[in-house]
Amino acid sequence: MIQINLIPDVKRDLLRAQAVRNFVIFVSMIAGIISIAVVVIASATFGGMLVLTGINENNIKTKFDELSKTRDLNETIIVQSQLNEISNIRKASPNTSRILRQILTAIQTTGSNEVSFSSVKYDPATRNLTIEGQSLIGFSALEGFKKTIQDSKIFYREQGKAKGVSCTVDEATNGKNDCLMTSLVADDGEVITKESSMAKNDAGQDVLRFSVNFVLNEVALSFETKDFAVKSPAKKEVTDSKTIISDDVFTVKASDEGEKNGR
Repeated sequence: MIQINLIPDVKRDLLRAQAVRNFVIFVSMIAGIISIAVVVIASATFGGMLVLTGINENNIKTKFDELSKTRDLNETIIVQSQLNEISNIRKASPNTSRILRQILTAIQTTGSNEVSFSSVKYDPATRNLTIEGQSLIGFSALEGFKKTIQDSKIFYREQGKAKGVSCTVDEATNGKNDCLMTSLVADDGEVITKESSMAKNDAGQDVLRFSVNFVLNEVALSFETKDFAVKSPAKKEVTDSKTIISDDVFTVKASDEGEKNGR
């Protein structure tokens, strides 16, 4: 089929120019609408910020005026600052009462591994706990005592999650009710025998005197740990509520033969 172009070249160019002009006008209108929308949104946002700033400034001025009318304001601020400082110092300090109330009570072995304590020393800088004691049983009781310390566990909840009751073994093992469990002895630590020797007690009996040392877990004496309890293989758990220390926990330090005879 033969096609004949009846539109002259000039008219065709004119139609093409009109199409381009219409497209440019359309694009320009769209761009103008978008620009106007951006300006309106920006103006509204800026205006809103000015309104909020004015409200906040007014609230600050009102609060400042109220505080200015407070009697002894400077003294009140100083006291509050001191209270906050005391609170921070307390949190950073060790809760050493737990050593006597929970830890020693829990780890003291009885029966065939019975031991008693003559002195306890704690170094806050290193968390080293040194226990001096004695046993009528001898070296087997010392080894049993050391193993009891090594295997003892701490049960606790973090501050803010306390419930006023200690965690059970099942809760701590399975992470129920925000309960956590860790070793009494610091990670990778061990219970070390610093010294041991035979001596005589006041009744003239042969006793083993010993001194053991270990590093306490950092959570053991932290005020940040709540619902605190210690459980050893030898005894039931001892919690924060246990405040009575048994009379047989401490005893008089035995003397060796030289000390007994005044040498």
